[in-house]
Order: sequence, then structure tokens, then C-alpha cells
Amino acid sequence: MKSKRLISSGIILGILFVFLGASYMEEKTEYILETSFVLQGHRGLSNRYPENTMVSFQAAAESEKYRGIETDVQETKDGVLVLFHDDTLDKKTDAEGKISDYTFDQVRQMNLDVKHSKEYPDEKIPVLEDYLQICKESGKIPYIELKSLTEKGMAALVAMLDEEGWQDRCVITTFEKDLLELFRAHNSSYPVEYMVDKDEPYDIEEIVGYLEQYENMVFRPSAYVVTEEDVKVCREHGIDVECYGLKVGDKKQLKRLISMGVKGVTCNDCEGL
Repeated sequence: MKSKRLISSGIILGILFVFLGASYMEEKTEYILETSFVLQGHRGLSNRYPENTMVSFQAAAESEKYRGIETDVQETKDGVLVLFHDDTLDKKTDAEGKISDYTFDQVRQMNLDVKHSKEYPDEKIPVLEDYLQICKESGKIPYIELKSLTEKGMAALVAMLDEEGWQDRCVITTFEKDLLELFRAHNSSYPVEYMVDKDEPYDIEEIVGYLEQYENMVFRPSAYVVTEEDVKVCREHGIDVECYGLKVGDKKQLKRLISMGVKGVTCNDCEGL
């Protein structure tokens, strides 16, 4: 009888150990996210809402796990800065061609043809100002990817950020060196993150050599391509590393990124992280 009680006690203690251990790891991950690591809502909370829309941005703003909200900026034919990812309108709206082919009034008449369109029929392509307002009210860091901008549009972007007091509180990202250089021609202080395509090989020494030409630069590779050596080389040259494209719920990879010294990452949903 005593032996059975000992076995039962051992089982109960084992269950408690597993439960408390899991709770501790969860709390530890939460603590990291809340204090030093910048988890960014990719085009808002785009796994649950239409990407790059006000409802998606607002949902990301209400999440305690997200510290930043990422979006993509383009310019209409008449110079209005709007938020849209794709190079063309064909897949995501009922229009064709590029954002730059249309005036702002025409863009606002477009219907967003996305998987959530029946649930959110009134969502339209938003303007940059409204997104920035959500970030300001929620205390989130804006991450703005440069997509299709003229020199005039770039100047307007920098002017808007400056006028609204986003100095040192806003991050610019881009895959394109010409856009990076155009932005730096208008502003030298905002952090700019240079991204590389996940399917294209790169030389980290060449990347660092390029980034060192400018102040306040960050390297931003894919969350599944970045290596410890990449982070080590960048940090030796005073360059931080953030990533893009963490898969939804991939806590294992999130912990790996944090352990390597990566500073942040985008994800379409914070659930499970």
C-alpha cells in the first residue's frame, strides 16, 4: 500500500514538474517579447484580417505581444501615400495595373478582393497617416517598407514622418538599394533595414560593406536563412539584425532567433508565440 502511494505521489510530482516547467518557459518567452525583442505584425494581423487594412492594423495594435506593426507604402498618380503590398492591383482588388496608374480618389473606390472580403466589405486601401495614427495611439513602432515611390513621394514621406515627430521611433525597410539610397538622400537618421530575398544567396561581408556607408543601418534577412555567423559579423561592425517571415506559431524558431541575438521579426499572427 505504501509502495502504491509512493508511485502515485511520484506521478503527481512529475505532472506538476511538466506543467510548471512549461509555464516557466511560456513566461520566459513572454518576458523576452515584452522587454527586448520586437515582434512585428506583418501588414497588421494579416492571418486573421485583410492585410494592410485599418481593421488589420487595429487588431495588431491591440495585441500585447506585438511591439511593431509593418506595412508597405506606395504612391498614387497624384502623389498620395497609400498602403499596399503587391506590385499590381490584379490579385488583391477588382482593378488592374499599378497603384501609380490611379489617382487617390480612384484607389479609394476599389474593392479589396481578399479571402476576408465578405466579412469586411467596407475595408479600403488606407493612407499612411491613418496607419501612423494607430501606431501612435497604441505605442507601436511603425515598420514601413518602401515599395513604389518617386523622389517627390520619398520627400513627402520623410516630411510627414518628421512633422509628426517620428524621429528615432520609426523604422524604414526595403529590398531595393535604389530606394534605400533615395531615402538616405532625404534623411540620414531614421533606422533603415536592408532586406535580401530568401531565395537569393548573399555574402554577409559584402552586405556589411554596403551598409557601413550609411548611419543607423540594420540587416534584415529571412527568419529561416539568417545564421549565427551573419549576426556575429554584423554586430562586430555595429549593425543590428532583424528578420522577416516567421511562420505562424513557430515558437522554436522564434527562440532560436532570440538566442542568436536577432532583435525582431515579422509574423502574420502572434498566436502561439
